[in-house]
Amino acid sequence: MLKSALASAKTEFESPVEAVALVELFTSEGCNSCPPADAWFSSLAESEHLWSRYVPVAFHVTYWDSLGWRDRFAQKTFDARHATTALRAGSPVYTPGVFVAGKEWRQWRRAPRMLDEIPNGTVGVLKLELDAATAVATFDSVREVIRPRVALAWLQSNQSTRVARGENAGKTLRHEFVVRRVDSLDLKRVDAVWRAAFPVVAADLSGNQAVAVWVVDEDDVPVQATGGWLSDAPVSSRAAAATD
Repeated sequence: MLKSALASAKTEFESPVEAVALVELFTSEGCNSCPPADAWFSSLAESEHLWSRYVPVAFHVTYWDSLGWRDRFAQKTFDARHATTALRAGSPVYTPGVFVAGKEWRQWRRAPRMLDEIPNGTVGVLKLELDAATAVATFDSVREVIRPRVALAWLQSNQSTRVARGENAGKTLRHEFVVRRVDSLDLKRVDAVWRAAFPVVAADLSGNQAVAVWVVDEDDVPVQATGGWLSDAPVSSRAAAATD
């Protein structure tokens, strides 16, 4: 992974040949069980293994909006993603829900540092080349992957919300790696490498602090991931957004 500012002509992020785990958190500002998971997820921003061993993405769901507080990050499409991810993993749908490389992972509650020890076999190098107009993903696989697809997510970090109503009324919640938009494309073979290109708009570059990209196999299981910050500024110095 190359941590680079977009002031340069092109920004590149690259995985090692060993698998980097996609870590998915399904959460909601309206769920009073979610703040501990949000806090744990936020701690990953300071981890030395961030981007090199795992790529975290937080999907906010709308399930709890009816309890008096509308989560400004929640999207109906994330509800559907939660349902299919849980079904594939043989897990019930609940928040906070954590999945690592497509498998339900409850250890964050009692042994969160175990995330650093997840086995990572050899799968191939995933690379993202990003400029002002296009994000090109290439996957040089070292093993057979049938009908792979690639997803690209734009992330906001260092976000905070003062919750005024609902189960978390009076709390200020901090969020990292919040997915604001995610797109998915089929990968095509080009010169023995899998490839896909996503269009980029100005709002993607100006409104987000990080990007994540991952490849899934024919069963929609994540097999490789990469990503990184879209700014050289450290987490602690990035401005937080707040709402009442």
